[in-house]
Amino acid sequence: MSEDEKKQIDIDYYIKLILQRRWFLLIPFCISMSVGIYFAITLPKVYSASNLILIIPQSVPDKYVPSVVDPDMLDEIETIKQRILSRSNIEAIINEYDLFSGPKYKNMFDVDKIENFRKNTSVKVTKSKGSINSFIIEFKGNDPKNVMNVVNSLADSFINESLKLFSEKVFAINKFLQDELLTLRERLQQTENIIRKYREEHMGELPEELGSNLSTITRLQTQLSEKQENIRSAKNRISELEAQMALAKSNAMSISSVLTLSRPNQSKGNADKPISDLEQLKENLKVLNSRYTEKHPDIIRLKNAIAIIESKEEHQEQSAQDNASDTDFDSAADLSVKNAVPKAFDSATLIYQTQYKEIIEEIKIYNDEIKQISLKIEEYQKRVENTPKRETAIIDLKRNYENIKGSYNNLLDKKLASDIAVNMEKQQKGQKFRAIDRARLPRKPISPDMKILLVLFVAGGLGIGGGVIFLMDFLDQSLKKPEELESLTGIPLLATIPEIYTRKDRIKHKINHAMSLCAAMAAFLLFAVFAVFTLKGVERTLKFIEKII
Repeated sequence: MSEDEKKQIDIDYYIKLILQRRWFLLIPFCISMSVGIYFAITLPKVYSASNLILIIPQSVPDKYVPSVVDPDMLDEIETIKQRILSRSNIEAIINEYDLFSGPKYKNMFDVDKIENFRKNTSVKVTKSKGSINSFIIEFKGNDPKNVMNVVNSLADSFINESLKLFSEKVFAINKFLQDELLTLRERLQQTENIIRKYREEHMGELPEELGSNLSTITRLQTQLSEKQENIRSAKNRISELEAQMALAKSNAMSISSVLTLSRPNQSKGNADKPISDLEQLKENLKVLNSRYTEKHPDIIRLKNAIAIIESKEEHQEQSAQDNASDTDFDSAADLSVKNAVPKAFDSATLIYQTQYKEIIEEIKIYNDEIKQISLKIEEYQKRVENTPKRETAIIDLKRNYENIKGSYNNLLDKKLASDIAVNMEKQQKGQKFRAIDRARLPRKPISPDMKILLVLFVAGGLGIGGGVIFLMDFLDQSLKKPEELESLTGIPLLATIPEIYTRKDRIKHKINHAMSLCAAMAAFLLFAVFAVFTLKGVERTLKFIEKII
């Protein structure tokens, strides 16, 4: 026999070995199936029910009405979960559905009941395209009906709490925005008042008044120049008055000298003197005519003097026969002229003094006006100098005002969006949850897992029986096959004598076969019952068996 043939497994031998020692396989398998069925019936059943809740976004798209609530749905779901799993809510559910009411829960503390309830409750979030669009609420328990009712109650509580939470957030945000808006509005008004007060306090030094201040300074400087020119003109007029007074005095003296020289006792050699004085007076008249009008007092007085002198010359040309009468006339005329000249000079002096006082008063007024104008120019120059400082202060105030105004406008937009969200919430147009797959009565428990239990006990029963068979075969040192004898002695084997069975042996074999068949049928029946438990559920199977019985 070659090495390959020695190493080749003899399938027929092992089949024969299993058949020979079948009881070591059937009995452990039946025991294993019986134990498995017992555990399947007696182990506590844990049922699970779930409720699928869909997250429905707000009816109006965000591009038209932006959401004012935090869009982190995972945090919101966790918050709602904490609220529905609060102590008060769990106690209400336990009392409503009479949970933990069996004898085994008689000594269980309320804290342990609540903790057990929370442990058996879970919320699983499902995502689609990176965003949360639904979640599943699951509850586990021993009573399938209670499990279904509790899940549906949790789903209802979740939806109600979500609506309540969303409403609370919307109204809280709206109230917060309203309070902040009032605060910013007060700050805005205070800043406006500060700016207005600052502008009132520094009126005339503001940046927008710089142009008018500069133009006012230019206008005042022009007025100052005009007043100074008026003072120079008044001073020139004083000089002219003084010159006129000196001229009037000279004219008066000239007239007096003419009258003195024109008397009858004057020598003929001096007859030409009045003519030269008359010419001098006429020259003075020309000078005055070039400066003043015909109504000027000096011109009037000078014309009267010239007329008197010319009249005197006419009387001198009369005949000698009328000398006596002429002499009397000349004396009267001379007397008249002598009396008129001092009066005219006194009148001119009075006019001069009056005009002089008027000009002096006018100069004083001009000086006062110049002083006032200078003060105003100084004031406006100070305003112009302070304008950059006021401009910097106003820019700072306006910057602060614009910042507050920007915050106010931004907050106002959010407040308007919040108002719309409040209206949407009142009309049930906002984001909400909807249970689209209500929990149903569970038919099979999720624990224990009957499939795993079946596999374990089948493998255990077969493994124990097979292990015992092969262990006994391994420990048996007797020769089991003819080839072993030939290999052991080295003597070729010529023939083998089959085992001889008596009638009694054959009866035993038949009985053994019949019992083996019954054991195999029992094992198969137990396996079938276990399989039915696994496929149909223990409760349903037991109820079906009760109906049959």
